[in-house]
Amino acid sequence: MPTPGWRPPAHWPPPAPSQRQAPQATPQAGQEEAPQGAPGEAPQGAPGEAPQARAPDTSPRPPQDAPPPSATTGPWPPPAPGSRPAPWAGHGPPVVPPGGPPTPHSAPAPTGPTDPAGRPLSSWGRRGLALLLDVVVAGIGGLVVALLVTRPYAVYGAGSDTQLRWHSGGLFALFGLLYLGYVGYFTFLGGSRRGQTVGAMAVGLAVRDASGKDQIGAARGLVRGVVIAAFVVPSLFVLVPWILDMLWPLRDPARQAVHDKLARSVVVDVRA
Repeated sequence: MPTPGWRPPAHWPPPAPSQRQAPQATPQAGQEEAPQGAPGEAPQGAPGEAPQARAPDTSPRPPQDAPPPSATTGPWPPPAPGSRPAPWAGHGPPVVPPGGPPTPHSAPAPTGPTDPAGRPLSSWGRRGLALLLDVVVAGIGGLVVALLVTRPYAVYGAGSDTQLRWHSGGLFALFGLLYLGYVGYFTFLGGSRRGQTVGAMAVGLAVRDASGKDQIGAARGLVRGVVIAAFVVPSLFVLVPWILDMLWPLRDPARQAVHDKLARSVVVDVRA
């Protein structure tokens, strides 16, 4: 019988011989204790080799006070330099429509008739307005010059009732100088590099070669000016010639007047 007050030891009964653990070797001086892994991990390295140390974790970590990733801050960690991050929702590359991107400064295609170079021809109303302005501008200037030149041919009446009268020669000289003024006006400006008279510049028109080239030159500009003056000056008395020339573009597919037919020219719109 056990003695009163006796207690069995903590490890009683003793374990079986198969369950006893081998005594751990005590590290000697100059040797480091091998690191132990987590429970359940197999020891690394072959038996008899010292375990290798783990490489330190160098992956970027967000700071402690950094907000969580969102649509404003972007993903974490940030993309490496030179790499293209994935576009956010709704912010991908622009979609190019079929036919290529639109050009912002491209002029609209003309809807009416054009010349061989693709330039839009002038409308009848704007062309008539330009010619009317030219007749007034060139007529005033030519009349002033003609009056200054033909003044010696004037005859004044006797008495206090003085009237300006003209000899027959002075009257012919007046209209002759007016005619030459119109010829020079339309020849110089219409046959120039720009091909624009004062009226044409006011409404955005220009005289161009009917074959698609630019200026018509001085020779054909002279032909055009002679014909225009031949219609305009007689119209100071009878409007039939001028009306005939002005109405001709309405029935012509190239919108040419009579003077354009003879000079092989067209009037185009240069506002675009």
